[in-house]
Amino acid sequence: MKSKIAGMLAVALLAGPIGTQAAILQVDASGILTGAAQVSVGGALYDVRFVEGTCATAFGACDAAHFTFNNQAAAQSAAEALLSSVLIDQFDVNPGKIFGCTATFCDVQTPYLTQFIPATAPAPTGVLVALAHNCNEVDAWCPDSVDGAYGFSTSANTETSPSRVWAVWTSSVPEPGTLALLGLGLAGLAAGRRRKYV
Repeated sequence: MKSKIAGMLAVALLAGPIGTQAAILQVDASGILTGAAQVSVGGALYDVRFVEGTCATAFGACDAAHFTFNNQAAAQSAAEALLSSVLIDQFDVNPGKIFGCTATFCDVQTPYLTQFIPATAPAPTGVLVALAHNCNEVDAWCPDSVDGAYGFSTSANTETSPSRVWAVWTSSVPEPGTLALLGLGLAGLAAGRRRKYV
């Protein structure tokens, strides 16, 4: 019985921090926000980094196979997570401190789909993104917002725009301590079950 309780306690301890932990902001030596680790999107954790260039240079290829999110709803959830847990505090009031942005606002682009424009084009010429529009809090005409279906040319280069940057998302790997806690919890539950049936 004690083992079962210990196992359940370990699992409860594990579940608490993962569900509630804040994103870990990645800031360089100059104070520029370059991304974040363990950002919660739809109940899963992701790492994100901000990258300049064309869609193809940012993702290796500009197609859905290279995008982490492949539909508007998921990409929009990612953009909302950026606004609520990454583009916050000093980076909310001063978007110029976000990598790739030097303006009073910053549009962080999460792509999810490419389009053939026109339909007979030999390769996709357009890319749909969910846009996290982060604006300084000084200008009332410029509120933070999310646009779930913003279109770009696949050849558009964010390096030529002072207010756009790509969000490159990857699945976040739990820290070793988290894995150890999970193992301890599962071992405790298994031991408790084994004793019950002996």
